[in-house]
Amino acid sequence: PCNTSLVSSVNVGGNLWLTNGASMTLFSAPTGSTLIGYGALLSVSNTLAVASNSWLYLQSHPTDGGSPALVLGQLSTSPGGGIDASGRGYYGGLISAINLMGLGPGGGTNLSTPTRYQGGSYGGVSGFGGLTYGSSNAPADPGRGGAGGVNAMGLPGGGLVRVRVDGTIQNKGSILANGGDHPGSTYGGAGGAGGGIHLWCRSVTGGGVLRAEGG
Repeated sequence: PCNTSLVSSVNVGGNLWLTNGASMTLFSAPTGSTLIGYGALLSVSNTLAVASNSWLYLQSHPTDGGSPALVLGQLSTSPGGGIDASGRGYYGGLISAINLMGLGPGGGTNLSTPTRYQGGSYGGVSGFGGLTYGSSNAPADPGRGGAGGVNAMGLPGGGLVRVRVDGTIQNKGSILANGGDHPGSTYGGAGGAGGGIHLWCRSVTGGGVLRAEGG
């Protein structure tokens, strides 16, 4: 139920293999609302397999929040590879002493002291507080950006990994949606909120990593 004129769609009739250090990035168009649908679709009839040292990157729209979706027969990831939406959510705040706010309803804001900039919030509250939002059971939003500092932009939030699989997800690698992070410096920008991971399938095996940490 979204504007299909804006949706980029990749349809694969058989298997899709990412191997030999390959990478693929799926960029989302704006949707006007994270509840409307998806801004990009990757559809694979059989198996999407991501080998070691290979990655599928999912990029949410950085100001609108529209995000890609994957509809697959099965999904397989190998150690050292996988799906990564880290730092691919909402933008962080600008470098400015006035307009510091990160984008999104949980976006970090400038606090009263010049060296404390609020990180983005999402399912949990950031280190200096903020607003929580979203669904714990069926996340449909990317993470919000952190506030910008005087000398550095705020870091972007993590994106959204949204996967529907008819059969099994065999995750021996990593599925990531971490918020943007940096070592920090005086008047530096704050970290982004972790994004969302929504897996809809019959079973998950493999013992791999699922991670959506805040920056």
